[in-house]
Amino acid sequence: MTSILTNTSSMIALASLSATQKSLTHTQNEISTGLAVQNASDNASTWAVATQMRTDTSNLQQVSQNLGSADSIVGAALAGATQISTLISQIQGKVIAESGGLESVTAVQNDISNLVSEIQNIVAGSSVNGINLLSGSNSSMAFASTIVSNTSGTAQVQFISVTPFTGTSGSISSLDTSTGGLSALASIASTSVSSSNLSSVLASIDTMQNNVNVVAAALGSAQANIQGQQTFVNNLVTTLQTATGNLVDADMTEESARLSALQTQQSLGTQALSIANQAPQAILRLFQ
Repeated sequence: MTSILTNTSSMIALASLSATQKSLTHTQNEISTGLAVQNASDNASTWAVATQMRTDTSNLQQVSQNLGSADSIVGAALAGATQISTLISQIQGKVIAESGGLESVTAVQNDISNLVSEIQNIVAGSSVNGINLLSGSNSSMAFASTIVSNTSGTAQVQFISVTPFTGTSGSISSLDTSTGGLSALASIASTSVSSSNLSSVLASIDTMQNNVNVVAAALGSAQANIQGQQTFVNNLVTTLQTATGNLVDADMTEESARLSALQTQQSLGTQALSIANQAPQAILRLFQ
């Protein structure tokens, strides 16, 4: 039946053109944003997973920054402990020189006093952002090493603990409680060293240096752990970013081909609608 009120061909052409326009708009959005899944309405499950992965990525990036700060804090303490060990060795040499009468007692004791003062300055200066692992103000710390959500979405946090001191000692100044730490070294400057007390003085210094070396080793191990964890976290961030991209990124090659096809389809649909709209005009010829 031919009708001037109901143009079936036109309605079909219009519906087809509307569908093509909708697909074209969607493809253009994917190309402009680079995302195949922009929101939950595109793909609810994929969007939820990608959103959680983005959250994990952001948390891990912050962890990486914190580990960088931790590396600086521990590195400053390690540099200080290493230098202090060297200075204690120099004090040992001065003590031996004094006991053997090879140098002026006054000059040697002044040198020892200066070395002890230098050690004290190093202890005070081994600080980053107000955190000092040698002075006793922050003798033990824990740094977040990773934060990843489990399958239920709960954040799981792991920590790296840095505890360079053991027992009751919490700083270089009180490291050797049996001899008074730095106080014992400082007292050497006001005590004449002779063959009778050389052994006990050197034993005191040896104890101090061994304890400092233990602290330096603990700090070195902690720094290596922190640096290794930071490398792992950075690699994990890259992996998560890649995985998220695989879930939601648009394939630009595929979208380019689809855009070209839809644009052609749109042109043909427009032409088809135009032809369909002209059909009722043919009815006029029946009445001429």
